[in-house]
Amino acid sequence: MQNRKKWERPFEPSPRQKLMVKLRQEGKTKKDAYMIAYNRPPDTPSLGQKAVDMFNTRGAQLALAEHKGLAETTLVGAMQDWGRSSKPRERELALDAAKYIHDKIEGKATQKIETQSQVVNFSINLQVDPEDTITE
Repeated sequence: MQNRKKWERPFEPSPRQKLMVKLRQEGKTKKDAYMIAYNRPPDTPSLGQKAVDMFNTRGAQLALAEHKGLAETTLVGAMQDWGRSSKPRERELALDAAKYIHDKIEGKATQKIETQSQVVNFSINLQVDPEDTITE
């Protein structure tokens, strides 16, 4: 192997990162997957945040990307199979899958909102003028 610099070498997720992703694919929460993969007790401070941070690392993202094809196939299958279903919930899921795919291809729709501000100063005099008082 040539003497490559660290940033030139191909990056490989660590075994723990791969285990974390595998556990997540099996239905575990990010927090539970992190606890199991890194052997952390449940009372670890900031455990949830550490789990989220760990899933955002480069290695975890690469391990998750390996399952990208399955996710895309599942979404397309749901869209095709349930798009003409007689059950409203299945049609709704198919529409959600289609929207998700469209957003990934075209980019998420954004709405531009223009605002305009004006400063208005007004004052109210609450002092009573003796000439304006009502007398009986």
